Amino acid sequence: MKHFFTLVTFVLLISSHHYGQEAWHWQNPKPEGNTLKDIVIFGSSHAVAVGYLGLILRSADNGETWTKISSGTKATLYSVSINSSGTGWIVGSGGTVLKTIDNGLTWTPQSTGNTGSYYSVVTTNDMKCYIGVSNGRLIKTADGGSTWELTTTQSTKYVRSVSTDGLGSIYLAQDGGIIQKSTDDGITWTIRTTGITKALSKITFAGNLGIAVGAEGKILRSTDAGDTWTLIPAPTTHDLTDVINIDGNHILISVIDGLLYSSDGGLSFTLSEPFGDYSGKTALAMKPNAYYLCAGYSGWIHKSTNITEWVTCIDGLKLGGLYTIWFNDPNTGFTAGSNGIIYKTIDAGNTWTETETDRPTHRYFYTLYFFNPSVGFAGSNAELFRTTDGGGMWRNVLTDITTPLFSGGIESIYFVDINYGWFVTNMGQIWKTIDGGVTWSLCFNEADNDLTGVWFADHLYGVVTGGKGTVLRTSNGGATWTLVNSNVSTEHFYAMHAFDLQNLIVAAGEKVFRSADGGVTWTDVALPPSSYYNFYNIMFINKNIGWVNGQWGMIMKTTDGGATWVAQTTNFMETVYSVYFVDENNGWASGNYASILHTTSGGISGTGEIPPVTASGFQLNQNYPNPFDNTTTLTYSLPRSSPVKIEIYNILGSKIRTLIDKFEEPGRHQLKFDGTGLTAGIYICRFTWGTSASTAIRLLKN
Repeated sequence: MKHFFTLVTFVLLISSHHYGQEAWHWQNPKPEGNTLKDIVIFGSSHAVAVGYLGLILRSADNGETWTKISSGTKATLYSVSINSSGTGWIVGSGGTVLKTIDNGLTWTPQSTGNTGSYYSVVTTNDMKCYIGVSNGRLIKTADGGSTWELTTTQSTKYVRSVSTDGLGSIYLAQDGGIIQKSTDDGITWTIRTTGITKALSKITFAGNLGIAVGAEGKILRSTDAGDTWTLIPAPTTHDLTDVINIDGNHILISVIDGLLYSSDGGLSFTLSEPFGDYSGKTALAMKPNAYYLCAGYSGWIHKSTNITEWVTCIDGLKLGGLYTIWFNDPNTGFTAGSNGIIYKTIDAGNTWTETETDRPTHRYFYTLYFFNPSVGFAGSNAELFRTTDGGGMWRNVLTDITTPLFSGGIESIYFVDINYGWFVTNMGQIWKTIDGGVTWSLCFNEADNDLTGVWFADHLYGVVTGGKGTVLRTSNGGATWTLVNSNVSTEHFYAMHAFDLQNLIVAAGEKVFRSADGGVTWTDVALPPSSYYNFYNIMFINKNIGWVNGQWGMIMKTTDGGATWVAQTTNFMETVYSVYFVDENNGWASGNYASILHTTSGGISGTGEIPPVTASGFQLNQNYPNPFDNTTTLTYSLPRSSPVKIEIYNILGSKIRTLIDKFEEPGRHQLKFDGTGLTAGIYICRFTWGTSASTAIRLLKN
């Protein structure tokens, strides 16, 4: 037992992670593009928005311009409330509570003495504040946060929204369609019948009129101060995220694909799409008789003075995934994706301009490739575009081909010189050019396979990789292809880099594989601890230095040819689809919601990186998500066959559960942990292999 508590102390020290200056910084949208979860307007001209990774944005000019404010945390910030005097609170995951007394310019952490995630906060004056807790409880203060009181309610479901009139009436909107009401400042509670079981996200009152909204288009209406509720038909089945009652008759609701508007007190709603994008609206705020703000995915904030016409307050490219990025030199680069537009920069990515193409607007670009500064290619979901003037104009070069692409997307392009090139598609095709991409001919067609990587050593010898662990080789320039029988036929190779014809490395979803025999045998590379893996792209600038990237902002770097990897701190929570480096230091990453990140240090900040794990070691990775609500995923790696035991302990050292106790084969393993029924708090997952060696990680349950 002494050894175990020493181990727990070690784990807690690791979890008190210091985040230094970010090695990756935002270039689009600016000032930052992480998802925003809440927004508030207060005072004469101020507004604050909060979101992922401790993001706080502040405006002092009625939402026209925004500045990023330091929060001192990497927690997800779910809710913000600031009163007219400039005093307010922010709450978030892991029991995060921040307070301001200077109109949101600076924030100080506070401790409530309780654990769990906080999803909603509301304040009525400088002293009073109410916080909704993940386990159905309410935390309140009457002295500005010096002391906090924990109140138990009639439900243990997550409290997603708190509403109060400041005179003793409090309303809670919770998971499971539950609404609770208190008329004595939270001392006693009654559950009100709603007739629905879907999670509720927001509740608001104007006098006796109450509106609550939630998942799958659910709208509830009350006209008797929340005692009874009626389900109102909605013109959408998408999740409703926020609601504001403008004046008792006019009501506005945010939904992922637009806004719902009512002019009859919430009896009926119409759906409008005034934004011209699919940016995922998460929060609304109103300054009476002045303007409205709407925030959401990608850090974008929209402003309106009449509800129907909105302008974007945070500048950026058109929303959508940027699936590919390419730089010819440290200043000149290109990016493209789901918006059907190719963007160009000539100032290292600080500003981007739209280039000219003859493409339909619904095209998706998956790959970019330049074989010199003037001539480049952009592969879409049905066409190949070529530029000869450095990206000024792009023309479709496949208009006259006799064999169509079957609407297949072009996944990878490669040239060995200015004449000879190849591209592969996700419909199993390989195409070849011998005139610099002016004309193309089909040299392989296997429509039921997804081909994702292509590389040639010269005019004759080449290799292609793809789904089902596919490795194809040619020795005659692609006239014929030989299928290699590999040992990983069930894996999906999303991207490939070839050091030469024998030494290959691929990004394969949750894994990275290396081969030293041309793709016959593959070795699963041991990776550092991470919340989650799903890699989509891999690139190297030489035989040693490379990067792999994927979901949840994950970018990893290697300096030894892919034998070991270091996870980098990106300050990004969405998918990174593409990374491109022009040298060891200067690189760019593109991803969801038109996100573009830039580094001038190779992605290394000196702090915050997770050390590499060698292939010889056993490894238990940090669970994802963490903190978690009911379920979380554990991953672990075994370099050889071994007895394995995985146990869950509480912070006092008592064993709660044994998840696995069996002999397992080498490789990477994954299992779900269901924490339903466990109280919120810190738990330790202990991983034992062999006879006595062990390690552990911290689990934080909301």
